[in-house]
Amino acid sequence: MLHKIRLNDDEEPWLLGDAEIYAIIAGISPEEDKPEVRIVDMPYLDTEDKQYYPN
Repeated sequence: MLHKIRLNDDEEPWLLGDAEIYAIIAGISPEEDKPEVRIVDMPYLDTEDKQYYPN
């Protein structure tokens, strides 16, 4: 479970807009007892050095 995340160094040039930020999540699926890897888009991460608390 992800409780808090912080964007440390956004290298996207300001004139290109917000950076595209993704999280790669790996673990075991409790329903199937199989390994699982997911890529999750996190568009709300757009300000450096700010703490975010996803739902």
